[in-house]
Amino acid sequence: MLFIVGPEELGGKGDVATKAELLAKKTGRNIDEIYVEVILFMPAKGQVTELVGLPKVYDYECHIKLTDCNGIVTTSTHLYEPESNDAFKAYYERSGRSYYVVGPLALTSTDQLSRERSSDRDAVKKFLDRMLQGRGERSVIYVSFGSAYWPLNVEASWKVLEIIQEKQIPMILVHNEEYGRPPIPESLRAKLEAADSILISTWAPQNLVLGHRTHLFGLKKATAWFLTHCGQNSVLESLSHGIPMIAWPVDADQPINAMYIGDLKHKVGYELLEVLQRDGSKPLYRGYTPSGALDAVEKEFTMVLQNAFECDGAEKRRNAEGFKQKLSRLWNEDGDARVESRRFIQDYLS
Repeated sequence: MLFIVGPEELGGKGDVATKAELLAKKTGRNIDEIYVEVILFMPAKGQVTELVGLPKVYDYECHIKLTDCNGIVTTSTHLYEPESNDAFKAYYERSGRSYYVVGPLALTSTDQLSRERSSDRDAVKKFLDRMLQGRGERSVIYVSFGSAYWPLNVEASWKVLEIIQEKQIPMILVHNEEYGRPPIPESLRAKLEAADSILISTWAPQNLVLGHRTHLFGLKKATAWFLTHCGQNSVLESLSHGIPMIAWPVDADQPINAMYIGDLKHKVGYELLEVLQRDGSKPLYRGYTPSGALDAVEKEFTMVLQNAFECDGAEKRRNAEGFKQKLSRLWNEDGDARVESRRFIQDYLS
C-alpha cells in the first residue's frame, strides 16, 4: 500500500492526483485514463527507490507486469463471472499464454479449519449456538469489512450498527482498530456491549460463521446475512455456504462485486447505493442518484433489513443456496476447478 499511495519521501508514488492533473493539462489526454495509468501502470524507470522497512531496490522490482507473465491462475469461477473469465482467457490464449480458473478455494467444512485463535473461535461458536437456540434459525447478521477496510462514510457505519442494535437483530461485528480503522464511539459501543444478542470481536473465523450448523438443533443455521465489503474471497466464501449478502463496497474490486451480488446480476443479496458517495454529484447509469445523506442511508438500510427477513430476502437466499450447490460440484472429479488445477499442474509442475 505504501508503494501505491504513499508519499514520495517514503518510497511511494506521491500525489498521483496532482501528477495526473498536470499531465492531462500538458498532453490534453483524458485525466481518468492518466490517473489509472499513473497509479496502476506507472512505467518503471530503473530508478533506485527506498521503501520504509526494506533495503534499496530498483523501481521495476516493485512492479508486476501481467503483460510479461506466462499465464494467470485465478481463484474466481466461471459460475460467478463467466463473461469476464472467458474474455480474459481468450485474451491470454491469443498470445499463447494460459489462464486457469481454479476457484472457489473456500473451505466448506468447519472441521477442516485450524484451531488458530481457539478462544475467539469458541466464543463465536457459543454465541451462534445460543442465538440459534434463543432467536431461531437464520437470525444472525455477520458484519465484517475484511482485514484492512472500513466504510469511508464512517458516520453511516455507526448509524447502520445502531439500526441493527435498535431492531434487536443478533449480530457478530468484527472490528479491530488496527489498520487505521476508526474507534467505535463510546456511547454506541456501550449500547452494543450491553445487548445480549451482539458479539463484538477483533477477529472471527469467517468460514465457521458462514457455515455454522449444530447437531443440537438438527443442523440448522444461525447466520442469516453477511454485511460485507465485497472482497472477492468473502463473496465466494459466502456463496460457498449459501449465505446471501448485503453489499457495502469500499474500493478495489468491491464495487464490481457488489453489482454482481445485487439485482444487476445474480440477485444473491442487496447492493447498498446510498453509501457509494456523500454529495450526490454523480448519478448511477441505472437511473438513480444517491444523495449520500445520513437520513438517506438510514432509510435505505432500514428498508433492506425489512426486505431481507421477508419474501424478497427468502428469494435471494434461495439463489445463494443454488450457488452453493453448483459451487460444491466444481471440485468433483470432473468439476471445472479440479480439471483446471490438473491442467496447471501438468503444464508447469510435471
